[in-house]
Amino acid sequence: MTFKWFYFLTVVANAATIYVSPDGSNSNTGLSPATPLRTLSAAAFHFSITPNTIFSIRLRRNATYINDPLSLTLTSPFILSDYGDKSLPRPYLQHARGINNIASACIHLQGDLTNLYVGDLHLSGCSRGLVLATSSTITSKNITIQNNIFKDIRTPFFSYTPPSGKWAPAILLDGGNLVNLTVKNNIATRIDVFFSSTAHVTGMNLDSNTVLQCSGNCYSLGSGVGLVLENSVFLRDMSTRLFLYGTTDVIVGGLTGMNQLINNDFNQRSEYQSGPDGCAFDFETAATGFQVTGNTFSKSFGAGIMIFGHSSTSKNITIANNVFDKSGCLQARQDQGGISVMCPNGHKPTGNVRDNNFFNCDSGESNAKAIFIAPDVPGCAAGLNMIGNNIYNSTDKPVKMVTEPQINLNPPAPTDTATTGTNTVVASTTTVGKFLIVGLVFITMIK
Repeated sequence: MTFKWFYFLTVVANAATIYVSPDGSNSNTGLSPATPLRTLSAAAFHFSITPNTIFSIRLRRNATYINDPLSLTLTSPFILSDYGDKSLPRPYLQHARGINNIASACIHLQGDLTNLYVGDLHLSGCSRGLVLATSSTITSKNITIQNNIFKDIRTPFFSYTPPSGKWAPAILLDGGNLVNLTVKNNIATRIDVFFSSTAHVTGMNLDSNTVLQCSGNCYSLGSGVGLVLENSVFLRDMSTRLFLYGTTDVIVGGLTGMNQLINNDFNQRSEYQSGPDGCAFDFETAATGFQVTGNTFSKSFGAGIMIFGHSSTSKNITIANNVFDKSGCLQARQDQGGISVMCPNGHKPTGNVRDNNFFNCDSGESNAKAIFIAPDVPGCAAGLNMIGNNIYNSTDKPVKMVTEPQINLNPPAPTDTATTGTNTVVASTTTVGKFLIVGLVFITMIK
């Protein structure tokens, strides 16, 4: 026992943080903010020769790291984050991807990822943003990805073809087994994919993330059990390039047990103009025991929720207490509406569809139904218990959706250097009889 205690004290005493700043020097030790290394590649080299003594790499805020990727093989708890004045912008990893390089990553972490934290970084321009790669022989536990910004992460131009699903992911789980993964409070814009997994994950919490202008399948959840995707926003996601088979905000397959989609806002999932569909949430293959509750699906190009399947379909699912607002109104194909039940190859889903509110398309705009059921498969939806759902047409009064408000914010003066403050926000709607919404909002500038 004495030997073990002595060993623990020795490890802690030798543990180190490496600091990196563009105004540092690679001849420095990197062991303090006053003596930082200059490049991430130098930090990776230091880590490779003493991996058991370095538990953290910190990047200076208000600094840009150009074409300087970070690749590490981890064997112990690790933190990759920032240092410096929190009021200044996050460390910015800016990459110029090659025209054919689809594998380059801003950050690539492999090995045993147990007790890993990646936070407060800004990644841009990569073909892949953050890659976490493990093998099937390793089970990594307690991983957190938090407070990051991902921007302009796209498949290189000459590597993209219309039938290819190899989009550029902001976050990629590249195989292996993970337990207790948290992805929280991240922002992504102008990306192909926000989250993609080929790993098996037990206990995954995707919470309070915002994606804007996401082209491909924004979340590809992979396989696992115990998933919760909650409190997140999907805003005006539209493909910038044609994909022949359609894209969606969240695509599901291979998940079993209690998995949940709770309190998310899907707003205007669109599709390339000649694309086949564009739904917000897609049971693409088979999922068991999935619950979809408390979400808003607004103006999806195709369906709000697609219940599909290939060699099988989803079983024991619950779709309850959601709002579907004018979904499928722009879709020319059959699979349009709030919920589309398709039953390919005759496979029929089971579960409950209850207590949802459907607001249909404007009169004369579309024949999209609240719930579309494939007519060529007899009894396609017979296994779905549909009760307590409310369907409202555009002519129903007084029950209708308020037209989405326009937000008006008077910006501070160009000479204002404050990073936080209080401002007045006014939201107005064209819906007759509804008043302006006025409020004081505490604004935090994105850093």
